[in-house]
Amino acid sequence: MDPACFPQPIELELPEELMERLQRMAKETEFSLSELVHNLICQQLNEKAKEP
Repeated sequence: MDPACFPQPIELELPEELMERLQRMAKETEFSLSELVHNLICQQLNEKAKEP
């Protein structure tokens, strides 16, 4: 098995206010915190890829 095919962990240091906001968003969307952050990052990367 190729380890490059597996998800890679990332550690983020976020301000408490941002963390609380993300936790509220996760509750509202019923995603786990990690799923929410993953989706937000992917969404931003996809939008950036569309820019000229």
